Amino acid sequence: MRSLFYKFSVLIVLVISVMTAVAVKAGLPPSSQRITLREDVMLTAEERTLIRSLPTLRVSAYQRAPPLSLYDRRTNQYEGISVDVFSFIADEIDLSYKIIQTGNTSFSENIKQFEQGHVDVLMPSSYLAEREQTGIFTDAYYHGFYSAIALRENQIRISSIEQLKHYRVGVVKATAIEFYLQDLMPKEQIFSYDRGAIYEALRRKKIDIAVFNHGVFAYDRINLELFDMENVYTLYEYPRGYTFLIKRSPEHLKLAVIFNRYINAIDSRASVLRYEDAERLLIDKYIKQKHKHHLLWVVLVATSILMFVLFNAYRSRQRLLVKLKANHKRIMQQHQALQEANEKLEHLSQVDALTGLANRRSFDQQLSLEYARYLRADGVLSVLMVDIDYFKSINDHYGHATGDVYLQNIAAVLKIAMSRPNDLAARYGGEEFVCILPDTDLLGALKVAEQIREAVIALHLDNTEEPTRPVTVSVGVATLQGVQSSADELLRQADVQLYRAKNAGRNRVCGIVLSEQVMKTTDI
Repeated sequence: MRSLFYKFSVLIVLVISVMTAVAVKAGLPPSSQRITLREDVMLTAEERTLIRSLPTLRVSAYQRAPPLSLYDRRTNQYEGISVDVFSFIADEIDLSYKIIQTGNTSFSENIKQFEQGHVDVLMPSSYLAEREQTGIFTDAYYHGFYSAIALRENQIRISSIEQLKHYRVGVVKATAIEFYLQDLMPKEQIFSYDRGAIYEALRRKKIDIAVFNHGVFAYDRINLELFDMENVYTLYEYPRGYTFLIKRSPEHLKLAVIFNRYINAIDSRASVLRYEDAERLLIDKYIKQKHKHHLLWVVLVATSILMFVLFNAYRSRQRLLVKLKANHKRIMQQHQALQEANEKLEHLSQVDALTGLANRRSFDQQLSLEYARYLRADGVLSVLMVDIDYFKSINDHYGHATGDVYLQNIAAVLKIAMSRPNDLAARYGGEEFVCILPDTDLLGALKVAEQIREAVIALHLDNTEEPTRPVTVSVGVATLQGVQSSADELLRQADVQLYRAKNAGRNRVCGIVLSEQVMKTTDI
């Protein structure tokens, strides 16, 4: 009997191993498909000679810092935005490098290995003046935020960073946020932990709030089953720019200059979308793992039932029922948590994360619905296209963090302007926004556009191009009335009117009505 049970168990383990191997076969697409260049970067002969003369760089990537870097033990590879960007640039310039295994160390230990000269490049890293003595920071290739995390049962609600003063706050050792918080609140209310201990400190109520990297918590919440915790506030006041930290030397200083040229020319949106959607990927992995665990559990329980029936049927039945009840309760809890996470992801897939407006995908869907309704009702349909004037100079002068704040303020103006239930404002891309105004003729749409233009001026946002007046917007308006032109043509005409407004001097509204009788343009 024991020999038969042993053989049966070995067979089950082999089957599950094969299933796991098949699931792992699907690899990630190469970084060259997720990172592209917006413009060519040219290297001089002297720079290429310098790169060829460098020894193979030893690169240390933090093993658990999603979405920037993460070590996959199944494939024995690193992945993430940092890995994509670094490997893309290194391949472009034929730089020899090797990502070395540093073990499951903490971030402070990774920093120590860098300072002791065991590695040449550390990623990801964020700027601190103390680290400039031993390393060279490249320009930032990604910006992230910290989250204030609390237990659900405590029902803590925070609306500003100032309110952290009222709580005991835990942080991860050697992270930049620890130094910022010391200027905000008494030091005796700040407690430092290793990453693996901060969640336990929160559960044991040694602290009230853990301030932690937003992307890492999104990963840990699913991977470590932290369903009793939630993000109660995002610290937009302290955006963090993530860079590569390169060992200081004259040659590496020149290498950092080359890296900066590429960082400022790359388009990493595909990589950001790939890894910032880590919560959905983790849920998929989580479900697959649970299915495999359930299969193993069913086989082992069935075998156990057979053994126990032979020796003690009644006692085995009672123990099995207790076990089934406990596991059923746990499965139901996990199912509920997964359902909540999926609902959240569905909402996030329709919303622009920075501004809170609808994203382009949601806009396209809503425009198709409103266009179909326009055809059925034989009414009118208007579209606005809004663009921030001289936005590139704002980013160049103040930085992308300030540019993001400008986008959020102008998005708030658009939310107020879209006052009716069927009106919609969306971020179309970059500094460009679009609005749908059903059942609104050209005159009404021009009035709304003018209200938006005036409301943006009233924000009094600093203007780098024209310091004597605040930041302004240009608006293009297109209206369908009594004509079956396509929704794409409506949107194209709004874009044409936007460029008319730009070419006419910016800070103005231009519109056109598309009808069977005439295409009439109007300016404000």
